Amino acid sequence: MRIKSLEYLSFTDEQLSVFRILFSLFFLFFNGMPLHDEISRLPQEFLTYPSVALLYGSFPPLAFFQFMDIAMATAVVFTLIGFYTRVAAILAFAFSIISYSFAFSVGGSSSLFLIPFFFIILSFSGWGSHYSLD
Repeated sequence: MRIKSLEYLSFTDEQLSVFRILFSLFFLFFNGMPLHDEISRLPQEFLTYPSVALLYGSFPPLAFFQFMDIAMATAVVFTLIGFYTRVAAILAFAFSIISYSFAFSVGGSSSLFLIPFFFIILSFSGWGSHYSLD
């Protein structure tokens, strides 16, 4: 059996740029800006699930989570407006993964963890070539 061509799945850079804008708006408004500052108040025994957070060894102070939330929001806004789109998307991915790893290390998981992977995957596409400031 022969596999059909997947050319119909290709997107132009202009279409990817529109997706960048819509996805960044989705991330900011529907995902909400997660406030991870309540995690810094949890007892150390809650840090149990294997994640990047276990490499740190303990819950960081409140200032760390406030910085991560502000940095993530800034990187997503830069991705939205297309200002250094590739760098901003990679930073949005990194800040999101680090923040979510602490949030999910206290128990439970969610498919919300997969959303930041759009930033890293599409940062190497042409989604910053149209409708951007740079």
